[in-house]
Parts: sequence; C-alpha cells; structure tokens
Amino acid sequence: MNYISTPEFGAFDDRSQVIITGANPVGLSLALFLAQHEIAVTVLAAGSQVADDIYPIALHSSTLDLLARSGVSSALSEAGDEIEQVCFRTLATQDIERVPLSGERKTQILIDEQKLNAILSDAVAAHSKAHLVLGETLQGFRRTDDLVEVLSFDGTDETLRPAKYLIGTDGSSSTVRRGSGILLDSFSAQERQIMLVTDHDFTQDFEDLEAINIVSSETGIAALI
Repeated sequence: MNYISTPEFGAFDDRSQVIITGANPVGLSLALFLAQHEIAVTVLAAGSQVADDIYPIALHSSTLDLLARSGVSSALSEAGDEIEQVCFRTLATQDIERVPLSGERKTQILIDEQKLNAILSDAVAAHSKAHLVLGETLQGFRRTDDLVEVLSFDGTDETLRPAKYLIGTDGSSSTVRRGSGILLDSFSAQERQIMLVTDHDFTQDFEDLEAINIVSSETGIAALI
C-alpha cells in the first residue's frame, strides 16, 4: 500500500507496541493480557461501539482463570449464568440425557457476547497501557524493517499508526489476514447458523429445561439457551 506521507516517529515507548483490530472477546481479552504485562496496546474497532452480538459464549474454567487476573470475575458472574450440565434431547422421542460438566473443560459461565464485550471494553479503557479506539476501520498496513504501519479511517480522516506488531482478530474475512496473503477457507457463526431471540416461554414445550439444551431432529440440531 502506498501512503501519501509518512509521519516522523518518536521513541518506541511513545507508541503502541501492539495494534489489535477487532473489539471482540478475543481482541479485548488479548489487549488486557498484554497490558497486564506492561505492553502498550491499541485496539481498533470499526464500529462506534464494541461488537454487540447477542451470540451466547460459554466461558470454561481455564478462560475464567485468565480473566480473573484482569479483575472482571465479579462482573462476569453477575452478567452470566453458571452452568453445571448440558441437556440433550431427541425431538421425536423426547429422550433426555443430562451430561454434567466436569474436569478441566468444565463450563462455568454462559454469557451473551454483548455483555462480555462491554465488561472487557470497560477493563481495557481503565488500563493505563491499553487504548480502545472506536469508529476506525482498518484500511491497510505495510511492513518496514522494524515495525508495521497501520492505516485506519474514521469516515473523515485517515490515521497512520506505527507498532511493533499488528494482530488481526477481525473475523473470518480478516483484513490483516488478506493483507498478509494468508488464505483461509473459513466462515463465521453468523454465516452458518440462524439465531432467533424470542420472549417465548419454552417451558410450555419442554419439561425440565437446563440453561443449555441441545435438541436434535431428523432435519437438524437446535440449541435452546
């Protein structure tokens, strides 16, 4: 990518060592972990707010242990639901099997991505080593001998930022991945799943619902959460 001008950079300590694209659970969590290790980090979000998808996310105990170091455990517990087991149902026969969640992969909290992003973004904004920039879309980047220059656009002006590393957490159609020439045949959950939000009381249709219910039939599988 050719830029019209390249600004003069100051000392390395005056700029972010890492730039992350994508204000989602992966990008925000990574920013927190880096900031905790005194690594200056900037998160770029294309929207005017962090990702507000309502997609449910299950946080396993190992993930919660990592996030606990960021001081967000109480907020996660209040915003999510603790999960002890998953219920599998066969629609035709109404057979039910409950599977307890235990061991290292025990799921402890189920939370909407919207709520999780809000909690993580607040923690990022409060950290002195982390900087969250909303409303800037990644346009491109180029490498030099000792850094990467990242070009973003806020709808009016372009901004050129230098960093030691650029990390893309911006989904299946990642601009960072494409710009690096990395081909990956992938898809997002939104591209392969249908998600509905309703105030319908499913206890009218199923008995003994759990927080996570996997319902199978001859035509497919549905999750009631």
